[in-house]
Amino acid sequence: GKISSTLLGIILFLYLYGSLVAFHIVVGDVFPPLMEALLGKDSFWCQRWVIIIVPALVITLPLSLARTLEALSAVSGFSLVALGYTAG
Repeated sequence: GKISSTLLGIILFLYLYGSLVAFHIVVGDVFPPLMEALLGKDSFWCQRWVIIIVPALVITLPLSLARTLEALSAVSGFSLVALGYTAG
């Protein structure tokens, strides 16, 4: 019914939002040491907030603005190849 549909939509939104926040936390924890090794400790690009905001604006935002799932087909294929590379 209408109530369960609305409730399911809210639950899915909260679950996906939590996944997005967790992704950005992991990016903010993992990438600063890598960026410091590449660019030096005092670089602007090594600050945690920059390392979180740039992927959010460059990767997450454009993917979330897609109108249809067809627009995500190239990203899906790339993610499968990346997963196969890291797992294999």
